Amino acid sequence: MHVQILVVTGCRDVSQMVGKTKMRLFSDKVIRKASTLGVTVSVSSILLTQPKSDEILDYFIRHSATLSGAIVILDDNFSFLLSDLAPSLFSVIVSSDALSLNIQNCLRSAYNSSLDIFLSIYERFQNFQYKKIFLLPYRNFLGSDFEDLAGNFRKGIVDRSLIQKVDEALSRIRKRQKPKTSSTYRDTYLADDQKRFFQMGKEKHAKAETGQPPHSKLCVLNSKFRFGNKFDENLHYNVSFEGDDISGVFADCHDRGEIVGTKSHLNIFPNDYYC
Repeated sequence: MHVQILVVTGCRDVSQMVGKTKMRLFSDKVIRKASTLGVTVSVSSILLTQPKSDEILDYFIRHSATLSGAIVILDDNFSFLLSDLAPSLFSVIVSSDALSLNIQNCLRSAYNSSLDIFLSIYERFQNFQYKKIFLLPYRNFLGSDFEDLAGNFRKGIVDRSLIQKVDEALSRIRKRQKPKTSSTYRDTYLADDQKRFFQMGKEKHAKAETGQPPHSKLCVLNSKFRFGNKFDENLHYNVSFEGDDISGVFADCHDRGEIVGTKSHLNIFPNDYYC
């Protein structure tokens, strides 16, 4: 299991410091925590010259086969890119003013705090009862508690209060678990505010389509990572109503609402591609 930390900056001095110090800024404590979880860590940087997310997306798509975790550290000059990077990557904002005062100390703090917090999320992500919540289709599972969970990762994580907020949201969402009263089977589902029943499928018969075009780099990255955690691209949810047959308007992976005719169930992937 390997976690990649990518520092994204427009400052050449910062980029050079990342290359110069390599792993020397990580504390023994946080590296031991990673080792206990069977995780290795590396750090790299991108000197961003264009105010776009494409290079970051390309980096993690290109390396996705060898990664189990993806952390991106952005100096706040690029904080506007958070909307593209979340919910796929574990994104952390650092102050460009703090970087200008002492690059090495700022990077040391960012490395250790971001990795420490990420590893706590990573540990929860390995537990199926939480993974099936973390991976709920971002646009199609409707509920303020799930929006709160996802919203915590859109802010550019700054401190360990994130762990408590995530645990509180997970606890609230778990209360949505229930069986269908119309079925003799005791399978449990996560029901959203529109009374749509989501169950992570046991079968692995497809992947989300990611061909470009019509799909974008965001579609591809969202089909591989959630909150910085790599997941099996075959994972999907069987979505139905209480009486099974389902129809209605569903958002696709491009955030477009599409009308779906009556079906026994809908297969929806974490990135919201459905079939």
